[in-house]
Amino acid sequence: MRIDVDPNFIETTRLKASLTRAPVDLDVPLFVEGVPASNVTAIAEYWAHKYDWFSVQDSINRQFRHFTTTTSRLRDTNFTEAVPLHFVHHRSKRPDAIPLLFIHGWPGSFLEVGPILSGLLDPPSRREPAFHVVAPSIPGFGFSPAPTKPGFGLLEAGAAFHQLMQQLGYQQYVIQGGDFGSHTARYMGAAYPESVKSVLYYGGGELLYRVLQQSEPFTKAFWGIEAMVPLQMGILLGDSPVGNAIWPYFGMRGLTPGYEWSTEELITWGMMLYIQGPYSSVRIYRELQREGTLDYAFPYVPVPVGVLQYFGDAGYGVPRDCP
Repeated sequence: MRIDVDPNFIETTRLKASLTRAPVDLDVPLFVEGVPASNVTAIAEYWAHKYDWFSVQDSINRQFRHFTTTTSRLRDTNFTEAVPLHFVHHRSKRPDAIPLLFIHGWPGSFLEVGPILSGLLDPPSRREPAFHVVAPSIPGFGFSPAPTKPGFGLLEAGAAFHQLMQQLGYQQYVIQGGDFGSHTARYMGAAYPESVKSVLYYGGGELLYRVLQQSEPFTKAFWGIEAMVPLQMGILLGDSPVGNAIWPYFGMRGLTPGYEWSTEELITWGMMLYIQGPYSSVRIYRELQREGTLDYAFPYVPVPVGVLQYFGDAGYGVPRDCP
């Protein structure tokens, strides 16, 4: 399949971006209270006059092989409906390739796998493992339709993704998860140890929990507002495509030191949250609260687990933070 977003929706989005009203900048340190007005204005003007979604869409269609499917009902979870999914699927030419489920978090999407896709499919040395790559869109993100009923959290996403891997013929596979994709990976490792051979995650785990406790006011504000009033947040972000794009940018900027986000990249990442409607991607935090994920109440994972920690990650801690 090819991604083909309704041109009328794209034009309405562009028009809304052109009508953005930026706040007045006060004499406060930059990026402390939010994204500066000058940045907001620059993003809005670029979106209104230069951003070409259809060129971006063509690039996404060239780079990735897109598919859709619908799972059967998730009977062993709190969400008993069938789940429609968008995913990208690339098979390596190597006969010894390992099936890899790549799970994004917020505010990411399947686009995250793009820069490393060729290296996973065809590494430079035969001594390095190759992978068949499956990168789904969490429902409500990217091109997976948003859930229409409450009760769909990361545990349910894991159940849907396990069905997806089984549908593709991958009876055994490994998982890589980032941000709350790491939480989904852990749920899957606990629930399906006969299929999940190992889990690799970053940006999560008990270390993240301890580090975030040290910044509790910010953490409670950022996560709490989305978990408490997701519908209100969805209305606010849904009516302003620029506001929707700068909301994750405010958080991501501090987590990617030294990385220069291009304006086109910011807008495209924002579109991955905007197309299905921001309410669904924000509301998942309410489901995380229900599941206990925000308190890191995870089941034991009986399969091998690897943890990546990079400087700049939300969960990066100095050695004294480690047990």
